[in-house]
Amino acid sequence: MKMKRFNRVIGVGLSLVMITVLVVGLSPLSSKAADTKTLKIGLITALSGAGAVWGRGILHGAEMATEELNARGGLDIGGEKYKVKLVVYDDKYTGAGGAAAVHKAVFSDKVKMIIGSISSASVLTMQETTEPNKILLFSNSWAREV
Repeated sequence: MKMKRFNRVIGVGLSLVMITVLVVGLSPLSSKAADTKTLKIGLITALSGAGAVWGRGILHGAEMATEELNARGGLDIGGEKYKVKLVVYDDKYTGAGGAAAVHKAVFSDKVKMIIGSISSASVLTMQETTEPNKILLFSNSWAREV
């Protein structure tokens, strides 16, 4: 029972960080399709491996926040409405998994904001890509270097 509560707290906490940052007014990535603008947010977390139980909690919280925001019509950023699209990646709770996930998120999917892993090894490898490319990375890592 304590683990479920812990997972929910992590998921809700990261979701609140995501919502707070969005409301402050980030420069969004929008699609040109019709009148619908989309803000893509990457979520890199452990969906397999040793940290999967925590990663699934984070994913669930982020999905709930995304659904709630979109049900309310999306986010109003700078006077324009945006639907949130959560793009999910599995870092396998490893540094190598984090490096592969962030590379796909940044270079293939063109995500400009990432909710990062709880794996310090993963976050440290993600920073090697996010920092020079000016990608916002929100993480829950305990490593001093983060």
